[in-house]
Amino acid sequence: RSGHRRYRETDLERIRFLARLRATGMPIREVRRYAELMQAGDATNAERLTLLEAHREAVLAGLETTAKNLELIEWKIDFYKERLG
Repeated sequence: RSGHRRYRETDLERIRFLARLRATGMPIREVRRYAELMQAGDATNAERLTLLEAHREAVLAGLETTAKNLELIEWKIDFYKERLG
């Protein structure tokens, strides 16, 4: 009536989880697919698990790449500190 939407806590938890998936790099189409599966109920648990496991692998690969890049940055910082020191 007032034009304000009212959300249950479970709705907010789902929104937060979907936002986290997106923040970790899950493509929008996969986030949407996951949300559709959530709406469809427990019969979709296996497909949701598959989506999350695949995304976990992508996140882990990204973390590994980031760690390697950080090592290179640290090496370069040390290089400059030695030259300036």
